[in-house]
Amino acid sequence: MCLLLRGHFGPYNEGDKESFFIRAHRILTDDLGCYAYKIVKEPAMTDQQKVNRRKFATWIQRTFRKEDTRKILFSDEKYFDVDGVYNSQTDRIWAINHTEADKRDGVKKKNQFPTKVMVWLGACSKGMTTLVILDEGSVDHVKYIERVLPVAKKCGDEMMGNDWIFQQDNAPAHNDSETHQWCRDNLPSFIPRERWPANSPNFNPLDYCLIRSE
Repeated sequence: MCLLLRGHFGPYNEGDKESFFIRAHRILTDDLGCYAYKIVKEPAMTDQQKVNRRKFATWIQRTFRKEDTRKILFSDEKYFDVDGVYNSQTDRIWAINHTEADKRDGVKKKNQFPTKVMVWLGACSKGMTTLVILDEGSVDHVKYIERVLPVAKKCGDEMMGNDWIFQQDNAPAHNDSETHQWCRDNLPSFIPRERWPANSPNFNPLDYCLIRSE
């Protein structure tokens, strides 16, 4: 048995809703033995993308030893708006009344068109790279080569010497031929674009753990 309950009610007062939740919770847990599970989001993939993921996993298993995987420097970018991030479902202000809560930053003001900045970060088994903030619009391969890749090389060399592997996803700036030539000329090793499967954020700990944790 699977039930999906959404928090939508008609013209009931708060007491009615609270009573309903208590009764529903008792029926689901005590009578039916159900547990509440969060709905999990995952990428919608095509059949070909699924095939490519399996090919990549097989290539990793055949190419890298376990200790080699600890030498991978994972990287990712994400846009953040300067208004900050908050979750209306979980973020709370403890106060004796609503007025007091408002005085203690209980009101989150949001601009209609907030300014966004792109942030790049790399991470490996030895630690994290320097954070790169790119606030001059979109990032093309020229800006990526000039601003990001030298930081990746410097931090990768400092943490792992001259024996490590650079990972980047299939963003246009990463897939550019000049980007790949820079990586071939300057990095110990990197995962080429034809190997990394598209639409696979769960392959990158930065993507599914750190950056998406907001």
